[in-house]
Amino acid sequence: MTELWDYPKYGCPFKRGGVYYYFYNSGLQNQSVLYCKETIDGEAKVFLDPNALSEEGNISLRGYAFSEDGRSFAYGLSESGSDWVTIHFKTTGADTKDLPDTLKQVKFTSMDWTHDHKGIFYNRYPKTSDKSDGTETDLNLNQKLYYHLLGTDQDEDILCCEFIDNPKWMIGAEVSDCGRYVVLTIRQGCDPVNKLYYCDLHTLKDGITGDE
Repeated sequence: MTELWDYPKYGCPFKRGGVYYYFYNSGLQNQSVLYCKETIDGEAKVFLDPNALSEEGNISLRGYAFSEDGRSFAYGLSESGSDWVTIHFKTTGADTKDLPDTLKQVKFTSMDWTHDHKGIFYNRYPKTSDKSDGTETDLNLNQKLYYHLLGTDQDEDILCCEFIDNPKWMIGAEVSDCGRYVVLTIRQGCDPVNKLYYCDLHTLKDGITGDE
C-alpha cells in the first residue's frame, strides 16, 4: 500500500491577489505543502509547509482564507488529528511574514474576511475544560460567532452572534461575493435542517462594533 501511495500529488491551482497557489505532496509527506507562483509558468516557492511545524509531522492545515485583496492569509492548524484549531495569520507577497495574531478555542469554524480586509469572522467555544487537545469528553455547547480585527488581541474580538437558549446550535458565516452581506447558516449537528440569517454590513456606519 505504501508503494502504491508513493507518487506526486498536485492540487488544482487557484489565484488570489494576482498570485497562483496550489497544494503539492511529493508522495509520502504527512501533510501537503502550499506553494505559490507569481505566474502560471513561474518558479514555485513554498508558502506554507505544515510538515516544518513539528518533528512528528502531526500538525495539519484545517481551513484557510485569503483576504479579498490577497494580501493577508488566515489559516487554522490542528495537532494529532484534534478538531480543536488555532488560527494564525501571515502576509503574502515577496515580504511574507507571520503576524502575531492567534485565535484559540476554535472548533468547527467559519473563516471569512470582510471585503475591507480588516478582519475575519470565526467561531469559538467557551473554555469548559483544562483539556483542548481532543482527549476531553465534554459536549461542545454555546458556539459563538466572533469578528477578529487584524492586529488586535483575541480578548478584544467582537461577539457577533450567539444563541443562549439553543446551546447546541452551530453558526456558519459567509461574506457574500459583493462584500455587502454576511450570511449566517444555523444548524444543529448533522440534522438536514437549518436557519438562515443575514446582515447588511453597509448599514453599520461605524463598522462591526457588536453594538447593533
